Amino acid sequence: MQRVHSFRGVVIYAAILSVIGAFLGMLISILCSTPVGSTIVVMDIALFALNCVGAKKPKTLATMICMCLLLSGCVEDGKELVKEGSTESKEIISESVLEEGNTESISESVLEEEKEVDYDLTLMGSDMVYATVYQLMVDPQTYEGKTFKIEGQYFPTFYEPTQKYYHYCLITDALACCSQGLEFVWEDGTHSYPEEYPQQGADILITGTFETYQESGDTSLYCRLQESKMEVVKSENVK
Repeated sequence: MQRVHSFRGVVIYAAILSVIGAFLGMLISILCSTPVGSTIVVMDIALFALNCVGAKKPKTLATMICMCLLLSGCVEDGKELVKEGSTESKEIISESVLEEGNTESISESVLEEEKEVDYDLTLMGSDMVYATVYQLMVDPQTYEGKTFKIEGQYFPTFYEPTQKYYHYCLITDALACCSQGLEFVWEDGTHSYPEEYPQQGADILITGTFETYQESGDTSLYCRLQESKMEVVKSENVK
């Protein structure tokens, strides 16, 4: 059965089928956990095989299949933006070693440090970090006991009811119009404020274990990074 009568029509028809194949391929890939690129190619071949039935012009169909493969070749397998920091960090280190042709083994101390982190937010963009921290506030129980590595600005605050200072790592989105603070406890919490803490507004790197807690006499649920390691990246002369 002849569906188009010109080369231009063949190109347009092939493009339409390629889009359909790409959509179906990605859908099947998500549902069946198959490689995205390969699944799309299989769907394109299946769609064009259906169009081969009863064809009168084999050359036209051959052109359409070639156009399909060229168009589907533009699709690349995507990578997950959010994954556990230990796995992603190891993959990045391994790729770097292979690209440089370095056959030496990776330092055990580096691998040991990466094992301590479940979610490395320093590998994400600012919008993704902001969204992830917001998710921690909305669904904290899911992340209880997980270790996080996060970079932001230091911000202390004094809470009158408890007569205590609380310390936060402040994260902003890409447009710097929205901000979200994540409380942290530096190591065992015995560090003296303000003598041992950085200035307000300093860029800090925090690595700690996520937990939820309640203050005495308060039914509200709070969350923080406990036993955190803090590194001052850059200190601003801001108070």
